[in-house]
Amino acid sequence: MMVKKAAVAALLMGLAGCATMQKHETAATPPAAGTKLAEINGSGFEPGKARLTDTGKAQLTEVVRMLQEHPDLRVSVEGHTDASGGKVYNQSLSERRARMVANQVIEGGVAAARVSIRGYGSSRPVANNATVEGRAKNRRVEIVVAH
Repeated sequence: MMVKKAAVAALLMGLAGCATMQKHETAATPPAAGTKLAEINGSGFEPGKARLTDTGKAQLTEVVRMLQEHPDLRVSVEGHTDASGGKVYNQSLSERRARMVANQVIEGGVAAARVSIRGYGSSRPVANNATVEGRAKNRRVEIVVAH
């Protein structure tokens, strides 16, 4: 019985090692242009503001790590809002949030020349703005591998 437990434990450890190796091998391949690396949603920001919450900052840790592993990658930080509020306000908020995310990535050690910023306001919704859930999905900042 003890021999079986030891064999199962060794097998599981070997499988865990393979999974780690595959993950590491995948990380060595840079993501293709157009790939979304992260999406910071509404909970990543203080309501109606461009200030990142601790949750939003934590989401950027993996992006910074990936960009440090792939120094040739460039990213576009793209801000979006829902359709509530005025068009000018939404445009400004989307730009300010994109800039805040970009600044956080740059402060993490990524060269500013590798990070572009774009605010889209409410012009690119991913969900219906007529519902609370839809508006929540539309309030986001996406970090995308640049072309």
